[in-house]
Amino acid sequence: MTQIKQVVIPLDGSEDAEITLPYGLALIEALDAKVDLVSVDEGGDTANLFQSYLELLAQRLAERFPGQQNKWQTHLISGKAVDEIPRFMQEQNADLLILSAHGVSGKGASQIGKTAGKMLTTVEKPLLLVKSPAPDQKPLIKKILVPLDGSGIGQAALDMVAYLAPALGAEVVLIQVVEPVRYMPSIDGLGAYTLPINDAEIEEEATGFLNRRAAELREKGISVSTVVKTGAATELINDYAAENGVDLIAMSTHGLSGLSRWVFGSVTEKIVQYGTLPVLVVRPGA
Repeated sequence: MTQIKQVVIPLDGSEDAEITLPYGLALIEALDAKVDLVSVDEGGDTANLFQSYLELLAQRLAERFPGQQNKWQTHLISGKAVDEIPRFMQEQNADLLILSAHGVSGKGASQIGKTAGKMLTTVEKPLLLVKSPAPDQKPLIKKILVPLDGSGIGQAALDMVAYLAPALGAEVVLIQVVEPVRYMPSIDGLGAYTLPINDAEIEEEATGFLNRRAAELREKGISVSTVVKTGAATELINDYAAENGVDLIAMSTHGLSGLSRWVFGSVTEKIVQYGTLPVLVVRPGA
Protein backbone atom coordinates (compact mmCIF):
# COMPACT_ATOMS: atom_id res chain seq x y z
CA MET A 1 0.00 0.00 0.00
CA THR A 2 1.38 3.39 -1.02
CA GLN A 3 1.76 5.77 1.88
CA ILE A 4 4.12 8.39 3.29
CA LYS A 5 4.28 8.57 7.06
CA GLN A 6 7.97 9.19 7.69
CA VAL A 7 10.03 11.70 5.68
CA VAL A 8 13.79 12.26 5.84
CA ILE A 9 15.35 15.61 4.88
CA PRO A 10 19.17 15.83 4.99
CA LEU A 11 20.51 19.34 5.74
CA ASP A 12 24.05 20.66 5.78
CA GLY A 13 23.42 24.12 7.21
CA SER A 14 23.32 25.84 3.83
CA GLU A 15 20.47 27.81 2.27
CA ASP A 16 20.79 25.58 -0.79
CA ALA A 17 19.88 22.52 1.26
CA GLU A 18 17.01 24.27 3.05
CA ILE A 19 15.03 24.79 -0.17
CA THR A 20 13.63 21.34 0.62
CA LEU A 21 11.96 22.45 3.87
CA PRO A 22 8.80 24.08 2.43
CA TYR A 23 8.07 20.92 0.42
CA GLY A 24 8.71 18.65 3.37
CA LEU A 25 6.53 20.69 5.72
CA ALA A 26 3.73 20.91 3.14
CA LEU A 27 3.77 17.14 2.68
CA ILE A 28 3.81 16.22 6.35
CA GLU A 29 0.93 18.61 6.98
CA ALA A 30 -1.17 17.23 4.12
CA LEU A 31 -0.33 13.59 4.85
CA ASP A 32 -0.22 13.76 8.67
CA ALA A 33 3.34 12.49 8.48
CA LYS A 34 6.49 13.17 10.48
CA VAL A 35 9.91 14.32 9.34
CA ASP A 36 13.47 13.58 10.43
CA LEU A 37 15.86 16.48 9.83
CA VAL A 38 19.32 14.97 9.50
CA SER A 39 22.81 16.43 9.37
CA VAL A 40 25.82 14.25 8.61
CA ASP A 41 29.14 15.11 10.22
CA GLU A 42 31.79 13.90 7.77
CA GLY A 43 34.69 14.85 10.06
CA GLY A 44 36.82 17.94 10.36
CA ASP A 45 35.63 19.03 13.83
CA THR A 46 32.22 20.16 12.55
CA ALA A 47 30.02 18.21 14.98
CA ASN A 48 29.47 21.19 17.30
CA LEU A 49 28.59 23.43 14.37
CA PHE A 50 26.04 20.94 13.07
CA GLN A 51 24.55 20.47 16.55
CA SER A 52 24.15 24.23 16.98
CA TYR A 53 22.61 24.51 13.54
CA LEU A 54 20.04 21.80 14.27
CA GLU A 55 19.11 23.39 17.59
CA LEU A 56 18.57 26.77 15.93
CA LEU A 57 16.62 25.11 13.12
CA ALA A 58 14.29 23.46 15.64
CA GLN A 59 13.71 26.85 17.28
CA ARG A 60 12.94 28.48 13.94
CA LEU A 61 10.43 25.78 13.05
CA ALA A 62 8.80 25.97 16.48
CA GLU A 63 8.32 29.72 16.07
CA ARG A 64 6.91 29.33 12.58
CA PHE A 65 4.67 26.36 13.40
CA PRO A 66 3.65 26.69 17.07
CA GLY A 67 2.24 23.55 18.62
CA GLN A 68 3.63 21.31 15.86
CA GLN A 69 6.94 20.32 17.49
CA ASN A 70 5.91 16.67 17.56
CA LYS A 71 5.99 16.63 13.75
CA TRP A 72 9.78 16.76 13.44
CA GLN A 73 12.96 15.54 15.08
CA THR A 74 16.57 16.54 14.46
CA HIS A 75 19.43 14.05 14.20
CA LEU A 76 23.20 14.39 13.94
CA ILE A 77 24.98 11.32 12.59
CA SER A 78 28.62 10.71 11.68
CA GLY A 79 30.16 9.19 8.57
CA LYS A 80 29.91 9.69 4.84
CA ALA A 81 26.56 11.17 3.79
CA VAL A 82 26.27 8.86 0.80
CA ASP A 83 26.47 5.85 3.16
CA GLU A 84 24.75 7.15 6.27
CA ILE A 85 21.63 8.65 4.71
CA PRO A 86 20.42 5.35 3.15
CA ARG A 87 21.30 3.54 6.39
CA PHE A 88 19.36 6.06 8.45
CA MET A 89 16.34 5.76 6.17
CA GLN A 90 16.36 2.01 6.58
CA GLU A 91 16.65 2.24 10.35
CA GLN A 92 13.76 4.71 10.55
CA ASN A 93 11.68 2.79 8.02
CA ALA A 94 11.31 6.07 6.14
CA ASP A 95 8.95 6.38 3.18
CA LEU A 96 10.40 9.39 1.34
CA LEU A 97 13.73 11.19 1.01
CA ILE A 98 13.71 14.90 0.09
CA LEU A 99 17.02 16.23 -1.21
CA SER A 100 18.28 19.50 -2.57
CA ALA A 101 19.76 18.92 -6.00
CA HIS A 102 21.00 22.50 -6.25
CA GLY A 103 24.44 22.52 -7.77
CA VAL A 104 24.42 18.78 -8.36
CA SER A 105 25.87 19.24 -11.84
CA GLY A 106 27.53 22.63 -11.55
CA LYS A 107 29.49 25.06 -9.40
CA GLY A 108 28.52 25.98 -5.88
CA ALA A 109 27.20 22.55 -4.96
CA SER A 110 26.36 22.09 -1.30
CA GLN A 111 27.34 18.90 0.53
CA ILE A 112 23.82 17.63 -0.03
CA GLY A 113 23.78 18.73 -3.66
CA LYS A 114 26.93 16.75 -4.34
CA THR A 115 25.35 13.73 -2.69
CA ALA A 116 22.06 13.84 -4.59
CA GLY A 117 23.27 12.08 -7.71
CA LYS A 118 24.65 9.18 -5.68
CA MET A 119 21.44 8.89 -3.66
CA LEU A 120 19.53 8.24 -6.86
CA THR A 121 21.36 4.95 -7.29
CA THR A 122 21.39 3.81 -3.67
CA VAL A 123 18.04 4.80 -2.14
CA GLU A 124 15.20 2.50 -3.14
CA LYS A 125 12.41 4.54 -1.56
CA PRO A 126 10.78 7.47 -3.40
CA LEU A 127 13.03 10.49 -3.67
CA LEU A 128 11.98 14.11 -4.15
CA LEU A 129 14.69 16.26 -5.73
CA VAL A 130 14.28 20.02 -5.29
CA LYS A 131 16.19 22.34 -7.62
CA SER A 132 14.85 25.80 -6.81
CA PRO A 133 13.35 27.72 -3.86
CA ALA A 134 9.64 27.05 -3.43
CA PRO A 135 7.24 29.63 -4.87
CA ASP A 136 5.27 31.82 -2.50
CA GLN A 137 1.90 30.16 -3.03
CA LYS A 138 -0.61 28.07 -1.12
CA PRO A 139 -1.13 25.27 -1.60
CA LEU A 140 2.45 24.69 -2.69
CA ILE A 141 1.67 21.80 -5.05
CA LYS A 142 -1.44 22.38 -7.15
CA LYS A 143 -0.57 20.61 -10.40
CA ILE A 144 1.42 17.39 -10.88
CA LEU A 145 2.80 16.33 -14.28
CA VAL A 146 3.35 12.59 -14.85
CA PRO A 147 5.35 11.69 -17.99
CA LEU A 148 4.60 8.15 -19.22
CA ASP A 149 6.17 6.09 -21.99
CA GLY A 150 3.39 3.59 -22.71
CA SER A 151 4.98 0.83 -20.63
CA GLY A 152 4.06 -0.50 -17.21
CA ILE A 153 7.07 1.19 -15.60
CA GLY A 154 5.13 4.40 -15.03
CA GLN A 155 2.58 2.67 -12.78
CA ALA A 156 4.80 3.24 -9.75
CA ALA A 157 4.61 7.00 -10.22
CA LEU A 158 0.87 6.79 -10.90
CA ASP A 159 0.27 4.90 -7.66
CA MET A 160 2.20 7.52 -5.71
CA VAL A 161 0.40 10.39 -7.42
CA ALA A 162 -2.96 8.70 -6.78
CA TYR A 163 -2.03 8.81 -3.09
CA LEU A 164 -0.64 12.36 -3.05
CA ALA A 165 -3.06 14.26 -5.28
CA PRO A 166 -6.21 13.92 -3.11
CA ALA A 167 -4.30 14.85 0.05
CA LEU A 168 -2.76 17.89 -1.64
CA GLY A 169 -5.90 18.84 -3.54
CA ALA A 170 -3.80 18.79 -6.71
CA GLU A 171 -4.83 18.15 -10.28
CA VAL A 172 -2.87 15.70 -12.43
CA VAL A 173 -1.69 15.90 -16.02
CA LEU A 174 -0.54 12.74 -17.80
CA ILE A 175 1.80 13.39 -20.72
CA GLN A 176 3.32 11.08 -23.30
CA VAL A 177 5.88 12.33 -25.79
CA VAL A 178 6.20 10.21 -28.91
CA GLU A 179 9.64 10.18 -30.50
CA PRO A 180 9.20 7.93 -33.54
CA VAL A 181 12.31 6.37 -35.05
CA ARG A 182 12.07 7.18 -38.73
CA TYR A 183 15.29 5.66 -39.97
CA MET A 184 16.88 2.25 -39.52
CA PRO A 185 20.38 1.25 -40.62
CA SER A 186 20.59 -1.21 -43.46
CA ILE A 187 21.80 -4.74 -42.82
CA ASP A 188 25.21 -4.04 -44.31
CA GLY A 189 25.52 -0.89 -42.16
CA LEU A 190 26.31 1.24 -45.21
CA GLY A 191 23.08 3.19 -45.30
CA ALA A 192 19.63 3.64 -43.82
CA TYR A 193 16.07 3.27 -44.95
CA THR A 194 12.93 5.16 -44.02
CA LEU A 195 10.38 3.42 -41.82
CA PRO A 196 6.70 3.63 -42.79
CA ILE A 197 5.53 5.51 -39.66
CA ASN A 198 2.05 7.00 -39.34
CA ASP A 199 2.17 9.79 -36.75
CA ALA A 200 -1.61 9.86 -36.43
CA GLU A 201 -1.74 6.18 -35.50
CA ILE A 202 1.05 6.54 -32.96
CA GLU A 203 -0.62 9.55 -31.34
CA GLU A 204 -3.96 7.74 -31.30
CA GLU A 205 -2.38 4.77 -29.52
CA ALA A 206 -0.71 7.09 -26.98
CA THR A 207 -3.98 8.93 -26.40
CA GLY A 208 -5.79 5.66 -25.72
CA PHE A 209 -3.10 4.59 -23.27
CA LEU A 210 -3.27 7.88 -21.36
CA ASN A 211 -7.07 7.87 -21.32
CA ARG A 212 -7.08 4.43 -19.69
CA ARG A 213 -4.65 5.58 -17.01
CA ALA A 214 -6.64 8.78 -16.50
CA ALA A 215 -9.87 6.84 -16.02
CA GLU A 216 -8.26 4.91 -13.16
CA LEU A 217 -7.36 8.17 -11.41
CA ARG A 218 -10.76 9.74 -12.00
CA GLU A 219 -12.36 6.78 -10.24
CA LYS A 220 -10.46 7.96 -7.16
CA GLY A 221 -11.97 11.45 -7.50
CA ILE A 222 -8.83 13.04 -8.96
CA SER A 223 -9.03 15.78 -11.62
CA VAL A 224 -6.99 14.53 -14.59
CA SER A 225 -6.15 15.74 -18.08
CA THR A 226 -3.98 14.15 -20.77
CA VAL A 227 -1.50 15.51 -23.32
CA VAL A 228 0.22 13.82 -26.24
CA LYS A 229 3.18 15.50 -27.95
CA THR A 230 5.42 14.43 -30.81
CA GLY A 231 9.07 15.41 -30.82
CA ALA A 232 12.00 15.65 -28.40
CA ALA A 233 10.77 14.44 -25.01
CA THR A 234 13.02 16.41 -22.68
CA GLU A 235 12.32 19.77 -24.25
CA LEU A 236 8.59 19.17 -24.65
CA ILE A 237 8.11 17.95 -21.08
CA ASN A 238 10.06 20.86 -19.61
CA ASP A 239 8.34 23.38 -21.89
CA TYR A 240 4.88 22.06 -21.05
CA ALA A 241 5.64 22.18 -17.33
CA ALA A 242 6.94 25.75 -17.53
CA GLU A 243 4.08 27.03 -19.66
CA ASN A 244 1.21 25.35 -17.79
CA GLY A 245 1.81 26.05 -14.14
CA VAL A 246 3.13 22.62 -13.15
CA ASP A 247 4.46 22.46 -9.58
CA LEU A 248 5.84 18.90 -9.48
CA ILE A 249 6.98 16.29 -12.00
CA ALA A 250 6.56 12.64 -10.95
CA MET A 251 8.40 9.88 -12.81
CA SER A 252 9.12 6.18 -12.40
CA THR A 253 12.43 4.42 -12.95
CA HIS A 254 13.32 0.93 -14.06
CA GLY A 255 14.64 0.32 -10.56
CA LEU A 256 18.13 -0.40 -11.88
CA SER A 257 21.31 1.38 -10.90
CA GLY A 258 22.59 4.31 -12.86
CA LEU A 259 20.91 7.21 -14.58
CA SER A 260 21.39 5.54 -17.96
CA ARG A 261 18.98 2.80 -16.91
CA TRP A 262 16.13 5.18 -16.08
CA VAL A 263 12.86 5.05 -17.95
CA PHE A 264 13.14 7.29 -21.05
CA GLY A 265 16.90 6.78 -20.93
CA SER A 266 18.62 10.14 -20.88
CA VAL A 267 15.30 12.03 -20.81
CA THR A 268 14.77 11.63 -17.07
CA GLU A 269 18.42 12.37 -16.41
CA LYS A 270 18.15 15.66 -18.31
CA ILE A 271 14.92 16.65 -16.57
CA VAL A 272 16.57 16.11 -13.18
CA GLN A 273 19.82 17.84 -14.12
CA TYR A 274 18.59 20.78 -16.16
CA GLY A 275 15.01 21.38 -15.09
CA THR A 276 14.00 23.79 -12.34
CA LEU A 277 10.91 22.05 -10.95
CA PRO A 278 10.99 19.46 -8.16
CA VAL A 279 11.04 15.89 -9.48
CA LEU A 280 9.59 12.94 -7.58
CA VAL A 281 11.40 9.74 -8.56
CA VAL A 282 9.66 6.45 -7.74
CA ARG A 283 11.07 2.96 -8.21
CA PRO A 284 8.67 0.11 -9.01
CA GLY A 285 8.03 -1.89 -5.87
CA ALA A 286 9.45 0.82 -3.61
